[in-house]
Amino acid sequence: MLCELHIRDYALMDELDITFGKGMTVLTGETGGGKSIIVGAVGLVLGERADQDVIRAGADGTSVEGVFDLSGFPQIRERLQSLEVHLDDSMLYLRRTLNRGGRSRCFVNGHSVPIVFLKQIGDEIVDLHGQHSHQSLLKTERHLDLLDSFAGLGEARGEVADLFGRLESLRRERDEAARRLAQLEEKRELYQFQVDEIDRARLRKGEREELEAEHKVLRHAERLALTSDQVCNLLSDDEPSASSILSQALRLLSDAAEIDDRLRETAEMLRTTSVDVEEAARLVADYRSRIAWDPGRLEEIDDRLQLLKSLERKYGGSIEAVLQYGERIAAELQSLDRGEEDREELEATIAELERQYGERAEALSRARSRAARDLAKRVERELDALGMSRARFGVQLEKPVQGAFTVAVGADRYGATERGIDQAEFVLSANPGEPLRPLHKIASGGEISRIMLALKTILANVDSVPTLVFDEIDVGIGGRTAERVGTRLRAIANERQVICITHLPQIASLGDHHFEVKKVEAGGRTVTTVHVLSDDERVAEIARMLGGSKITETVLKHAREMVSARSSGGADAC
Repeated sequence: MLCELHIRDYALMDELDITFGKGMTVLTGETGGGKSIIVGAVGLVLGERADQDVIRAGADGTSVEGVFDLSGFPQIRERLQSLEVHLDDSMLYLRRTLNRGGRSRCFVNGHSVPIVFLKQIGDEIVDLHGQHSHQSLLKTERHLDLLDSFAGLGEARGEVADLFGRLESLRRERDEAARRLAQLEEKRELYQFQVDEIDRARLRKGEREELEAEHKVLRHAERLALTSDQVCNLLSDDEPSASSILSQALRLLSDAAEIDDRLRETAEMLRTTSVDVEEAARLVADYRSRIAWDPGRLEEIDDRLQLLKSLERKYGGSIEAVLQYGERIAAELQSLDRGEEDREELEATIAELERQYGERAEALSRARSRAARDLAKRVERELDALGMSRARFGVQLEKPVQGAFTVAVGADRYGATERGIDQAEFVLSANPGEPLRPLHKIASGGEISRIMLALKTILANVDSVPTLVFDEIDVGIGGRTAERVGTRLRAIANERQVICITHLPQIASLGDHHFEVKKVEAGGRTVTTVHVLSDDERVAEIARMLGGSKITETVLKHAREMVSARSSGGADAC
């Protein structure tokens, strides 16, 4: 609900701070006193269009701030959280500024936001009814929501929305799979050639390093053979050779060790070394026997290395990368082979969900048709009581043939949305003989307000908008009709905050809070003020509304009776 409104330099207002309360608040005053200006300021902070003309003369700009308490409206808080608006203690602060250059700035809880975002939030928390455009009744897209709320179709609509969401997801998955498979199909021949090429190569991890090592040995075979011969000669073949020298030294040292035990350890060292040299000579001789110049093998290795290098250039920087690439495109080819089977399975799932969606949407549509007739009758009865006895009201339901996608419903196909297959629009014939036409094309501000009052009366327990503002709801009515309007406003005020601008004492006397709006001169300038009336002041204001400029004791008595009989004594402020 709206708790506070702070207005600066707007129209005839320099600085105005208004505190609103729960229940029903009425604003009264002489014609032209500026009552509708307050509604305009509320519209400004809710994101309505505005131009520089609303800036007070002599000021550089205007600003309006609204403070809202949403503690009793968890659904609103959840929707605001979905818009990433986080509340502290359920309080919401909206502010709008407008300067002479035409620049507008919007703030939500102190954070700058685009005006479209401010308007989104405003649509959730306030309904304005009168000469201003911020009215849910004039937004055709909201009509279906109001009808569904009236009919209690939230669960059925939720099932339809769930099926629609699953269908959208699966259809996107199918389309993406088809796009990917089409791209793969274009590359099938190339991928098959690449897989075959890699398979024919029969690659092994580490093969390149092995081949390069073997290639190096073959390329230097002559040098390795010569070196091996020289080592064998030095170790065992030449005279004297390393082996013969060590043997001679070992004999000498062994003989000396017979005399001096301290030489035995050294003699053992020579014996070990002699054995190692003989083993080394044998190994080198064996290595030399296996060295052979093989030009054919060298050429074979060269060719193999060239093949590996070619594959690495094409498919990766190493054999491991080539093998990985081959596995990947082989898997892509397998997915192509499985693609048709997967597509058929996905299509079958989609077809089944479309069947379920069609059944649920058709059932929802039938329920809406029944509810539309019931709602129209009830609205017409309310309008009759509100002074529009000859008005006809209707809910036109249509099934568009286009949407995100179409589904079969019976023998026809209709556009599917998360709200089902219907579009709804409220239509009105205000006078006999006139056809039913859309509300936004024919209804006046007063008619719109009374139609919305009728709907809000019917939907009081299911509508979630916390605050309703009515301007010009009493145009062209009086007497018993005015009493009925006031009674319905009070009934709605039991569930929602109601702010009503009125010229009728029958309505004004029913308010929980009563503000007087008037123009005064201050410092040589005209300003609009808002004054909270005391009990005595309220009686005087009701008397003025009853008797005009001539207020008799009889009029005052009547005013006292109206206030004492119909006022609840005032609801709490925020």
